[in-house]
Amino acid sequence: MGQFKKEFGESDDELEEPNSSKPTDFNLLFAGDVEDHFLFGIKFTKKSVKLYSNFYASDIIVASPLALKLKIDGGEVTKKKGRPKENDSDFLSSIEIVVVDYADVISMQNWSHLHAVLEQLNHLPSKEHVTNVMRIRPWYLDEQARYYRQTIILSSYLTPEMNALFNGSCLNYEGKVKLATEFTGVLPKIQLEIRQVYERFDASSIGELDDARFEYFCTKVYPKIQESDE
Repeated sequence: MGQFKKEFGESDDELEEPNSSKPTDFNLLFAGDVEDHFLFGIKFTKKSVKLYSNFYASDIIVASPLALKLKIDGGEVTKKKGRPKENDSDFLSSIEIVVVDYADVISMQNWSHLHAVLEQLNHLPSKEHVTNVMRIRPWYLDEQARYYRQTIILSSYLTPEMNALFNGSCLNYEGKVKLATEFTGVLPKIQLEIRQVYERFDASSIGELDDARFEYFCTKVYPKIQESDE
């Protein structure tokens, strides 16, 4: 737990009161540790839960797209002669469930990291690791594991990149489901009826559209607003 608290525990600055000038969602998102480079494994045993376990023996891997991308590309440097490590994505070969949390936040960073990591999932390992071959499912040997993988993408809103990821990387043979939140809006809560008026104006070309709109507002709409206030 010492290493976990050191890397993810709150510092004195993070324990300060949230900035009142920022909106609530901003303070919730940026509260605590906001490091975007983290990677560790979790292993469950009969009597305990082990953090920072070897990736090939882990039941859960918690990681950011950036950390996984650097791990796959051999971004870490060996202690001997400062040489980069070999590319290593074999630990992603047996992933059965992927949860992409805060996809809307990831989209504001480098989305290509997430896409590159998902492309490395469920391939046949390049080397032999500590594996009980009697427990390997046939569809893994047939390179069909991606069609059995469950991928869950959570986001506050939808973007074209998420749609592309949904269509291109979520390939489960049972199908896919997209759940969208319906917002009722605030107009039904308005007690007084508001009359909406749409007016048409002419513009000689698309290039003069903005100027024509502004001129129409100044000469036709704004005088009516002034008269109504008086």
